[in-house]
Amino acid sequence: IENIKKTNLDGLINKMNFYIVNDLSQSYHDDPSKPFEGIKFTKILETGKDICGAESSIAITNPLNSTCRGGQYGGFACGYGCLSSWVCGPNVVGGIAVPHELAHAIAFVEDEYGDSGSPQGSEPLIYNCSDEPTCSKWSGMSGTGCYIGCGSGSPPKFGYSNLYRPTDESIMRATPNNFTFNSPSLKAWEEALKNFQ
Repeated sequence: IENIKKTNLDGLINKMNFYIVNDLSQSYHDDPSKPFEGIKFTKILETGKDICGAESSIAITNPLNSTCRGGQYGGFACGYGCLSSWVCGPNVVGGIAVPHELAHAIAFVEDEYGDSGSPQGSEPLIYNCSDEPTCSKWSGMSGTGCYIGCGSGSPPKFGYSNLYRPTDESIMRATPNNFTFNSPSLKAWEEALKNFQ
């Protein structure tokens, strides 16, 4: 919760309620020894719904769990509209993993990885990725530009060179200790939470 409060979501945080369920007996993976594979996103969401009526849930792996340490990723979200995500401990990637993954699951924003050396590809172009080099979809928004590289892509080179992001760095670029959502991502959060008080 403290890491979410470090972001620039400001008043939007007041539209969210947070409940912490400590149950270290649960596993949210097909094979608990491989925490970065076979994540049970439906179970994560249903557990939150059953215990506290949550509309979105995130599982945070016990940071003392040795199978979680040293993973190549901070976490995963299951995609647009699924409303659940998982992270490998609360402070992974400089503490940005929880708000970063919640942004995927709740606000449906995309990763902002990549540069001119990334492959070409495609991602759902919702709020913070553009396929046009003028980036007109966020022109006029505060602090935005048009930078090569957006989307998640696949290892070993993440993101796509034919997609563009609104800022050079942001929390969606997974820069450790950067808790700033850019204007298009903030707009996505506002849209996702518009019916909540």
